[in-house]
Amino acid sequence: MKPTQIDHVKAALINREIVNSVVMFDLNITRLSSIIKRLRDKGYPIVTRCDNNNGLANYSLPEGYKEGGDIDSRCSSATNECPFEFTPETSPPISAYIPMMKN
Repeated sequence: MKPTQIDHVKAALINREIVNSVVMFDLNITRLSSIIKRLRDKGYPIVTRCDNNNGLANYSLPEGYKEGGDIDSRCSSATNECPFEFTPETSPPISAYIPMMKN
């Protein structure tokens, strides 16, 4: 059976490869955020980081995460909370990612 887009993204995350929309576009994956949501819904504690305020989301799994094993003790699978992810209180405002438009 041919690997799906979800399989490609999951393998890249597990292998600690760079996962963002630019890199995944080379694999014809154009809706990465949708795949990330599906993987999160399956229980993967995927971390989102936006470096350099360029609006490009980089995805990874937390240090210590092992496929098929328990989630790192710093993450709670019962509440689906992980201290590595941005929260509304800690993430920059959306205006930081959108350039100001000129009239």
